[in-house]
Amino acid sequence: MSATLVLTWEQCQDRKLWASERLKGIGGSDAGIILGLNKWKSQWDLWLEKTGQVEIEEDESDEKRQNRLFFGTESEEMIAKWFTRKTGKKLRRCGMLRNNENPFMIADVDRLVVGENAIVEIKTTSAYNKEEWMDEEVPPQYIIQGLHYMAVGGYDRCYFVCLIGGQEPVIVPLERDDYEIEALIEAEKYFWEHNVIAKELPDVDGSNACAKAIAEHFKGGGTEAEELDGEYDLLCRDLTALKEDKKKLEIVIAEKENKLKVRLGNSEFGRSAKFNVYFKTANREAFNSKQFQKDYPELYSKYLKTTSYRSLRVRVSQARKDD
Repeated sequence: MSATLVLTWEQCQDRKLWASERLKGIGGSDAGIILGLNKWKSQWDLWLEKTGQVEIEEDESDEKRQNRLFFGTESEEMIAKWFTRKTGKKLRRCGMLRNNENPFMIADVDRLVVGENAIVEIKTTSAYNKEEWMDEEVPPQYIIQGLHYMAVGGYDRCYFVCLIGGQEPVIVPLERDDYEIEALIEAEKYFWEHNVIAKELPDVDGSNACAKAIAEHFKGGGTEAEELDGEYDLLCRDLTALKEDKKKLEIVIAEKENKLKVRLGNSEFGRSAKFNVYFKTANREAFNSKQFQKDYPELYSKYLKTTSYRSLRVRVSQARKDD
């Protein structure tokens, strides 16, 4: 496979230009979302972004964003220098690449290895995630990212360099796997052609991100009833049964928690052979909106914000009751 450089590394520092180009294809972090390996974003989020139905907003202040970018860039350079000192392999910057065979595939490669058909991906993580990198293991979402980059640029190897807890660097090589790469390309191609280009709805999942994306896309307002076929009749039956099971399970959980509370009594800590149990007192301040409305009605109205949301309810119809 061959790739074309669409943005130099210097051009990638222009975040607006970089973000604009990313919308024109699927990047390495997008690949993990398509395969359901991202816990913060779903296919629906990605679909809304790539089809231009939502505007990507920074959830941090400008200062925080600038600090994050600064420290990320600085630490990346430091880790790259350590890699060279450790391995003797020289590195050079790249930029944004676009695959010639599959133009929807793009890649922001951290570093290219000089004299070797390989790349380096630089990561940082906290000490709490140390086990994810033990025994030369790489977290699944990063494996997909590495495979994606190797697919875009035709590379044979991806070296992952991760700085754990700010002081423990590890190097984990990932070799090219053409079978996995071919499967990944097919998954990305399907998403791009069917969901992005044709704007077909992606498959749903149970994530909060998916629920949020659905709420953003379907605002409601239709008054005529949708006739649901047998598949959805079964889905409603299953959903009703599961919610009943959930209620029963919540009662069982509450009963067991209450038994523990009674056993602990006024003690805030207890332990058994295998467990520690905490029953601590916590204080929480809450704004008394009802009292504020009563005391300052005009001020309350001034700052009152109305939000709309759609609530899904499933009830057994009278016809079903009579069956």
